[in-house]
Amino acid sequence: MNLLARHVILRALLRWTAAVAFCIPLKHRPHARLRALGMLLPLLGLTYVLDPSAQSTSLHELQFSLLTLYVAFFVLLGMMIYACVEIDKKSALYCAVWSLLASQTAYECWHMVEVFFEWRGTPLDLRSLPVMLAQLAAGAFFYFVVCTTLSRKMSYKGAYNIGPRQLTSAFFIGILFMFQAALLSSGQVVVLDRSLVMTMFVGQFYFLTLLYFQTEAFKKSAMQKEMDTLNLLYERQREQYQVARQNVQIINKRCHELKLQIAALRQMSGAASAPPDPELKAHIDEAEKAAQLYDASRNTGNEVLDVVLTLPMVLPPTVVGYFLLLLFGAKRPLGIFFMEHFGVKLVMNWYSAIFASIVVAFPLMYRTARGAFESFDETLAWSAQTLGQSNAWIFWRVRMPCCRQGILAGTVLAFARALGEYGATSMIAGYTPGKTATIATTVYQLWRTNDEAGAMRWVLVDIVISAVVLLAVNLLEKKQKAGGRA
Repeated sequence: MNLLARHVILRALLRWTAAVAFCIPLKHRPHARLRALGMLLPLLGLTYVLDPSAQSTSLHELQFSLLTLYVAFFVLLGMMIYACVEIDKKSALYCAVWSLLASQTAYECWHMVEVFFEWRGTPLDLRSLPVMLAQLAAGAFFYFVVCTTLSRKMSYKGAYNIGPRQLTSAFFIGILFMFQAALLSSGQVVVLDRSLVMTMFVGQFYFLTLLYFQTEAFKKSAMQKEMDTLNLLYERQREQYQVARQNVQIINKRCHELKLQIAALRQMSGAASAPPDPELKAHIDEAEKAAQLYDASRNTGNEVLDVVLTLPMVLPPTVVGYFLLLLFGAKRPLGIFFMEHFGVKLVMNWYSAIFASIVVAFPLMYRTARGAFESFDETLAWSAQTLGQSNAWIFWRVRMPCCRQGILAGTVLAFARALGEYGATSMIAGYTPGKTATIATTVYQLWRTNDEAGAMRWVLVDIVISAVVLLAVNLLEKKQKAGGRA
């Protein structure tokens, strides 16, 4: 194979591989590989016919040949890309411009390597095997760079949104690129000043950078239009939600009035002298049940349980400790059972102190969290139900995020209360230094023994722990509020 034929094949393969690289991340048409291979032969023929190095003898002829080749390959590569992937014609022609400029840049880089060795006085032997292998390695590196950078980053969601202005601008940038490429590809480049050659070479990369920034600017504009559309849809959904919320509030009000009317009707039927009509009573009960389906009020469902959970908050801590001793004492049924079957003593241990603190502090968290759940906007839950979401999904994804501030506040109050617990802890865990002693009991015992310095140290430790926890909670709340505003 002579040098001219290898030169033609190299340039044709560079253009073909560049076009294939831009096709890879896009959605392919049926038989895309066969179509791409079928376009390789016309590319080889067109490269041989319009090869500037074979047809040109002067710089003007070389520029004209490169411009003719650019326009011909602009159309041919555009047809190839359009036949292989599912994009419109303007996008295919835009990818063709990028394929031509990228392949020409790769060819110029190799040509500059040849010029560099000629400047050193040791020209490359283009027929030698190491040089051929170097050409193949350079071509593979070029294909890898195009596949991993340009072709994957320029498309937006696997497609190109190219308008007439962007395509026209890219086409004329390609013309300027080819005019300068004619000088770098001519034989005169060897005798030119080296600084001038490097300036022109850097200028070629400037054209590529300009074209890339143009692509990113148009892509950003398309993303902005999409974002504006999404914002418009969001505002419409928000307006619809507000209307639905108002309608639900009206329904709640009407349901409440209906319940009052049903109660009055039941009272009137019961006050009548004649015996109550069973059919009328059944209708009244059915109407009352139907009204309760739309009732927006919520409660715990068990008033006795509510009283039990809240009772430790109003009882003196020593009374709570006394009740715990009645339940878990060593001579009580539960204490005897755990001791005989598990070997666990439920009182006068470190974990009994923890349990007592939890029992005393839990009502604070329970009441605070309950208030947060009772103030929850039920229209949010109803909106989620209209979308087909389950009650579990609504609880974890709607109720909990809306009530997390109340739950967090209750946790902080409960921790602060547990940290200062003394009465119930001393009743069920006692005071054994290094085993069941808490900060509160330790401070009290040190004060009784007139060790004010030791008591002050534990007081300072208590203050530091409380301050660190409160500071962490405040930072977390600020972060959550900032995230909600974003």
